[in-house]
Amino acid sequence: MCLLLLLCEQLRHYVQQLLLSSKAADAAELKHKQMLMRCGMLRKNGGFLTPEAWAARKGYMANKEGGRLYEKVGLKCPSLAFK
Repeated sequence: MCLLLLLCEQLRHYVQQLLLSSKAADAAELKHKQMLMRCGMLRKNGGFLTPEAWAARKGYMANKEGGRLYEKVGLKCPSLAFK
C-alpha cells in the first residue's frame, strides 16, 4: 500500500514537471544566461588561473570593442511575462 502511494506521488510529480516545462527556450536568451554564468564562475575561481590566462578571458568577455558582455541582447523582461 505504501509503495503504491509512493509510486503515485512520483508519477504525479513527473507529470507536473512535464506540464510546467513545456515552453521552449529562446536560443539568444539561453546563450546570454550561460555567458553570465561563465563570467560568474571565472570571477569566483579566477585565483586558480595564471595572470595571462585571466587577462585573456577577461579581454574576451569585457573588451569594449567586441567583448561578449558588450553585445546588445534583446531579452524579454521577466516581470512583464506574467501580465
